[in-house]
Amino acid sequence: MYYVLLTIFGTLGAVTRYALSILIDMAQFPLATLTVNLLGCFFLASITYFLLQMPALPKIFVSAIGTGFIGSFTTFSTFNVESIELLRIKNYKTFFCYIGASYILGIVAAFVGIVMGDLIKSGF
Repeated sequence: MYYVLLTIFGTLGAVTRYALSILIDMAQFPLATLTVNLLGCFFLASITYFLLQMPALPKIFVSAIGTGFIGSFTTFSTFNVESIELLRIKNYKTFFCYIGASYILGIVAAFVGIVMGDLIKSGF
């Protein structure tokens, strides 16, 4: 059952990432990858934190969402390739902005996600 859930959520995550990459222009800055990775930090923290507090929900389901949907939605490899490309073309300003935004805002997004998951759990 786990592999079926993992496949379903993985497919949904990959399709969602692809749709967002089409909608977001990446001409000067890798905004699509930054967006999906920040959303992934937020959703992984908020959804899993919230769902793990629900004893009736099987842990296998939470794992399939985190690993399947969020894992296929976010993209660390693309982040690295885009970062190296920015260095290769000597676009240092964009490189440092991209790296800084990815890490700092990723941590902030995960923190906010945990807070939101806790708020949802406690009913605001």
